[in-house]
Amino acid sequence: MMSVKLFIMLLMASALSFSILASPPDTQKNFSLEQYMGNWWQIAFIPTRFQKMCVGQAQANYTLLSSGDVMIVNQCVDKHLKLRSAEGIAKVNEVFDDAARLRVRFAPSWLSALPFVWGDYWVLDVEPDYSAALVGSPDRKYLWVLARSPKVSEEVYQRLTATGSAEGFDISQLVLESSLFD
Repeated sequence: MMSVKLFIMLLMASALSFSILASPPDTQKNFSLEQYMGNWWQIAFIPTRFQKMCVGQAQANYTLLSSGDVMIVNQCVDKHLKLRSAEGIAKVNEVFDDAARLRVRFAPSWLSALPFVWGDYWVLDVEPDYSAALVGSPDRKYLWVLARSPKVSEEVYQRLTATGSAEGFDISQLVLESSLFD
């Protein structure tokens, strides 16, 4: 009898976990693209192939263009202590009526008609004063904790990563930048 109850509980838990992963993560409600503009420091991230050359001081700067698109300038320091940068563009994903769901492209503009040059950039959570944010991809492969300064409080970091965990991201894969907390 106990093994049947345990089996049913495990079955229900796996069904719940599957339903969380089967649906896309929630994004920040009432997100303001305008307030999001400016400079952000990378606090923690799930590594991507694009970030392999970076060893620290990763930042992104977002500028809202008159077209409604966002110009992106990412930069970091490489292992030779050389500043690296990449320019891109972001657009609100027209499939959704949600400014927190963006598509980004770092490939040349003449390739923009190709769907595979675009990546998803979803703002999942933002502090009320837009001082820190959690950004991820709907497939849950990528996750970033960002802040307006190179450090955040442990409380803010824990709250943002708890959101990521609740949305089905494996936060154990997060790599922390050095000197993380205030």
